[in-house]
Amino acid sequence: MTVFVLLLLLPTVTSQAEDPAVFKVRWNVPTIQCLKTYGIDFVPLLRSYGILVNNGDEFRGGVNTIFYESQLGLYPHLNQTDYPVNGGIPQLGDLSAHLKKSRQDIDKIIPDVQFTGLGIIDWESWRAVWDFNWGTLKKYREESFRAARDQHPDWTNSSLLKSAQEEWETSAKNYMLKTLQLAQMMRPQALWCYYLYPDCYNYKGQTPQEFECPPIVIKGNNQLSWLWDEIKAVCPSLYVVGGYLEKYSFDQRTWYVNGRLQEALRVAPNSQLYPYIGYGYGITPGAMVPKDDFWRILAQVASAGSSGAVIWGASVTLRSNSHCKLLETYVKNILGPAVSTIKGNAEHCAKTVCSGMGRCTWPNDSDVVAWKVYLGKRTSFQKDEITCRCVKGFEGRYCDMKVRPTNDLQSRSNLKLSNSVSDFFSYLSKLLDKQNAPVLP
Repeated sequence: MTVFVLLLLLPTVTSQAEDPAVFKVRWNVPTIQCLKTYGIDFVPLLRSYGILVNNGDEFRGGVNTIFYESQLGLYPHLNQTDYPVNGGIPQLGDLSAHLKKSRQDIDKIIPDVQFTGLGIIDWESWRAVWDFNWGTLKKYREESFRAARDQHPDWTNSSLLKSAQEEWETSAKNYMLKTLQLAQMMRPQALWCYYLYPDCYNYKGQTPQEFECPPIVIKGNNQLSWLWDEIKAVCPSLYVVGGYLEKYSFDQRTWYVNGRLQEALRVAPNSQLYPYIGYGYGITPGAMVPKDDFWRILAQVASAGSSGAVIWGASVTLRSNSHCKLLETYVKNILGPAVSTIKGNAEHCAKTVCSGMGRCTWPNDSDVVAWKVYLGKRTSFQKDEITCRCVKGFEGRYCDMKVRPTNDLQSRSNLKLSNSVSDFFSYLSKLLDKQNAPVLP
């Protein structure tokens, strides 16, 4: 193995080029079931509204590809009967074997090395922040405590608890970060995100401010700085889950979405934002998100300066001809027109206000009403209310100035790249050594 060959494996310093004037709505719904079973083809319908969909309506393709827990590497978790799979907890997993299997899975599921779509890693069995593993996920803290006790039977409970938390968060970080880095290295032109990161857990309040993320959540999300520093896209969830329509007023549902969007922008201001939204109310077949809510959610996503949105739907809601036809009607009457209108307005604002190099946001929108400007068919914008979210290389309130790096900034950038290359070779050398492969000269 030569240095020349290994250089091809080095992470690129660029990712998918971002077109700042385009609001991309991606289809992540298994409607191929409707095509294969009932002959209902969603592709031409979706594309007529400007929605990006994989060729052939495949669930995985050039627009977006999602990896569930069993489809990427050897993800350690406890199954439905609490039986440990792949070690059960990250501390007891085999990270090297996981990365080796992940490489094989990425090559198999995304064979195109020039893949420019959105790659989503959906790991939901546990959370990287120790304190976020509550409720049914508390079992991961308990298993971590047992693992620490098995290793140190003479330690006090307080020492064991501290060790368990440290080992958990270090190991969870290694799994998530190394997997992300591998994916970005193998398919560098793609955008990669972890679904549901960041979360907000903002479930109550009577004002917009009360629906912001609780302080304990902000603290926990801050602990994931290693993820926000590395990731190129974030994919929080904005689903209307079962019970929300009854539990919350329309305003509360608006504030709930806003709190999650603002947290994503806070933790990863330089990453592209692709929130997950749904057309279904929960996963009950036939239960659809009301028209006003779907329009509102998509408009909120756009007015936050997002790069786009990902529309998701469960396969269980598409298991009959009537359910497929129901979704087809929903797309024609609600979803499609919403995308067409809001996408058009967001792109018009980006071009006319943000110099085509950013996206419109309303930072002083304390009442969370700015999204309504995207609902009209002939929208005009109050420029003095807007601050643009600029793409890399541009700055200024309206993204009308190119960034000119100083010699100092360029020097730091070169140093960072140099260190990254050095770290990568060091890591690769150790990995090859473990596998009895020849070490780099």
